[in-house]
Amino acid sequence: MKKTLIAAAVGAVIAVPVVAQADVTLYGKFEPSLDYLNTNTTGGVTNGSSTSKSISGFSLNSSRWGVKGSEDLGDGLRALFQVESTISTDGKAALGNRNTFAGIAGGFGTVIAGRHDTPMKSLGRAVDLFGDQIGDSRNLISGKYDSSKGFDQRVPDMIAYVTPQMGGFKVVGQYGFDGGVKSGSLYSLLGEYKMGPMMVGLAYENHGKGLYNGSKAETGVRLAGSYKIGAFKLVGLVEQLTNLGGYQYIGNSSANPKAKATVYGFGGMYTMGSNAIKAQVYQANPDGSNNNSTMFAIGFDHTFSKRVMAFVDYAHMTNQSGAMMNVWGGGHSATYVNANNSPATVTVGAGKNPYAISTGMMIKF
Repeated sequence: MKKTLIAAAVGAVIAVPVVAQADVTLYGKFEPSLDYLNTNTTGGVTNGSSTSKSISGFSLNSSRWGVKGSEDLGDGLRALFQVESTISTDGKAALGNRNTFAGIAGGFGTVIAGRHDTPMKSLGRAVDLFGDQIGDSRNLISGKYDSSKGFDQRVPDMIAYVTPQMGGFKVVGQYGFDGGVKSGSLYSLLGEYKMGPMMVGLAYENHGKGLYNGSKAETGVRLAGSYKIGAFKLVGLVEQLTNLGGYQYIGNSSANPKAKATVYGFGGMYTMGSNAIKAQVYQANPDGSNNNSTMFAIGFDHTFSKRVMAFVDYAHMTNQSGAMMNVWGGGHSATYVNANNSPATVTVGAGKNPYAISTGMMIKF
């Protein structure tokens, strides 16, 4: 299929597709993988009356398809749209359940309304070397403690504005409506600078106190960047998350006392022709005693063409005695089912160190 020219609204950080004429493009990615997960937890995998420590199965790694396009309105204005949906094996994925919006673009910038990732989430995606695979950085950077909804969301009822590029600098703002919940709105801001081999971004996000059990607004600040040096690509991220779940102090929650967390990570990729070796390390330091988690991931990619790539990944999580994080969440998250289509439940016990191995192929269209 012949591709139409796509203009990114915020480069690699938040993409708002625009085509020159009234064209419609079908696009997507299909990314099946065969996985082995080991929870290192007795009874960590359950399916009916059966239990075990490990499980094998297939994942689709956030496979997706969509249609997008635009209409030239004259006077430098363009109407644009996108409808994007998950590809699932159980047939339950709803149409338009991913980034789906309509908008208008011109010399003033771009405005879209609908469903879209927050700018803070998009910044994290731009520096993740294992996005949608095991070892995805969202296993730690999302901060889903104390009933928190996390900081890597796709907001279902939002409006966003992207400024024009000014000397490599852009600003993105997003507002998520409260849906009738008092103080339940969300807003997310991002400033990004991209020039040549360098990208750096700073994001701030606020979740209204009405979204949580606690009485405080949840906030997050995320700084991330990348730099290419010849065949090397270096990435890094640091963030501070506060009032998680709406709780200001540890101990205010009936769940785990983790009202604040600092997360940081870095990684690198070295490309040799059609092959690439990549690795990244992330550590989360939530409030409370012995709650830290450290994730390490290493992988090998082989590119067959512009559209087809194969990969092998290994990821390991080291949890302190009060932590129970895994390496197969984020965009990789999959439902492993038996022949009766019965899904397994996969959990990690406190202080256990899970790991996973995955091999698969990504086909873009």
